[in-house]
Amino acid sequence: KAIAVSEFNKFTASFGIDHVLKHIDGIGDDINTQKKKDILRSFFDQCKESYLALVKQYLLPPNQINLTPLVSKIKAIPSGIQQHREQISWNMDAKDKAIELIAHIFALWTLQNSASYFEVEDRTNANSYLRQPHDAQIISIFRILGIGNDDTSYVKDALSWVKGKIGFNPSSGRLMPNLVEIGTGEGKSLTLAVSSSVLALMGFNVNCACYSKYLSQRDYKDFEKLFIALGVQRFIVYGTFNELSENMINECGNIRDQVRVLILKTSDDEKKSGDGDGSRDPNRASVLLIDEVDVFFNKQFYGEFYTPGAVLKHECIKNMIDNLWKNYVSNNNQCTLALSEVKTTAEYQQCITVFGSDWQDIINEQIKCMLADIQTFESPKYVVKDDKIGYKEGDQITYTATVGYKTLFAYYFEHHVNNVISARSLNEVVAMYLKCGAFSYAEIPKRFNVIMGVTG
Repeated sequence: KAIAVSEFNKFTASFGIDHVLKHIDGIGDDINTQKKKDILRSFFDQCKESYLALVKQYLLPPNQINLTPLVSKIKAIPSGIQQHREQISWNMDAKDKAIELIAHIFALWTLQNSASYFEVEDRTNANSYLRQPHDAQIISIFRILGIGNDDTSYVKDALSWVKGKIGFNPSSGRLMPNLVEIGTGEGKSLTLAVSSSVLALMGFNVNCACYSKYLSQRDYKDFEKLFIALGVQRFIVYGTFNELSENMINECGNIRDQVRVLILKTSDDEKKSGDGDGSRDPNRASVLLIDEVDVFFNKQFYGEFYTPGAVLKHECIKNMIDNLWKNYVSNNNQCTLALSEVKTTAEYQQCITVFGSDWQDIINEQIKCMLADIQTFESPKYVVKDDKIGYKEGDQITYTATVGYKTLFAYYFEHHVNNVISARSLNEVVAMYLKCGAFSYAEIPKRFNVIMGVTG
């Protein structure tokens, strides 16, 4: 592991700060001017010098190292700075503190991962065996956080866009919606993690959104130790765009549970179980950090809707759906029932008795959906694995997504016909699925004070 780290450090050393500043480019500001590059270089030298001094000061073998003083020092840096939804303070004093935080957080990350450094016997160029940020990552974070920007000329178009779309006037804070391009394999994960940590320590709630659940979970796990050490884990949330939508919808209570409770007429105590957990301060200003911005704007997300559903389970529902499946099988894989015929069955009448006539129209609409989906459940294509049915979502297969009632009848088919789904797994999904609404992905940015991100 130490050798791999050393080889990576040797490779990135050839793309040092001179190379980065020579090839840096931007849209909307004067980053290509020598003045701006000199400013960035000055801030970079300050940050890098502080980082190296901290690593040297605290670096000790695993059985001797004590990072508590360093963590206390980090938490003290942003003392007195608060960010409110209606007022963000991002002046030069805040940026100076951000530079200091970047150096200290990178040092903490390096020291947390320094065990392999002491396993190497050859001490020649020993520092190369430490996991270190490369220069482009430091500059990328500067660009994301607006460090080194000339506030008198910076992104005039962005000012009007943010004020009009987000409802936040950035002129008082100057924390701007920056997007940074970082190539695949060049360290987006570390850049986002440190940026998130800085913002959380400076008083923001941070949502880091990604298209891939696997990548999102992997990245959070990689930096969870860092977040916990800094005490910012409750202010930083990693998740997919769907999970981000779900969290926003459920801020005042779990909408799925509330719908289910309403229909089943359960007690007030159970209603309370769906309330938000209150772990994040809603008065803190909020930042959205998007990983792979271009993916968010493709047809799968931007312009589409997120439609959460409430799961309604009851024996009468199971009996009614079983009856539909029996009709499908007995008629050569074709359901011949119409809604009017279903309404005459004992199973339907039992549902109306249980839930009440007030919900009859909703039940009727669900039956119409079932009668349509039972005919076409084989499309879209699905996979069966580990007693679950999954669909392709992004670059992976998800086993939690459902496609109307098609997924339900796919379970019936794979259990009763192909015998590859167990009765237990089938019974877990037999339910009525009620749509709780349609929420536009395009509305997500409007809920945040500032949007930033990286793309490859």
